[in-house]
Amino acid sequence: MMQCIIIEDQPPAQRVLKKYISDIGNLQLKGTFADAILAMEYLKTEHIDLIFLDIHLPKISGIEFLNVLKQKPSVILTTAFSDYALESYEYGVVDYLLKPFSFKRFVQAVHKVPTKENFLMDGTVQNDNVLPDVIFVKSGYEHVKI
Repeated sequence: MMQCIIIEDQPPAQRVLKKYISDIGNLQLKGTFADAILAMEYLKTEHIDLIFLDIHLPKISGIEFLNVLKQKPSVILTTAFSDYALESYEYGVVDYLLKPFSFKRFVQAVHKVPTKENFLMDGTVQNDNVLPDVIFVKSGYEHVKI
């Protein structure tokens, strides 16, 4: 199970991310932070595999956060601004989700995150394009795991 955190200052966006994370079986939300400074303090003592990171944050931006972060877990940027898409890949982000994004697009981004299970002995990532064991089907406002 991947341990993740959300760094997002807007409560509606936090709610969407929390819902999407809870709908996926292999993610465990360890915390939600309204600014990157609080998240940095948390990351000093806790191991996290994945960060959902907004760019426009109070105090320091998501890009500035990526600049100062020493040990980087996998990062998926979640932002309403497309301006930083190219620059973000210079920081090794896994994906760039442009708000508002669908659950399907969220799942696609999460499946790009390297996990311990798909690392080979030589440090490369195994990507067999194998179909997932589970899929999600939208039923009304819910996503049903099949």
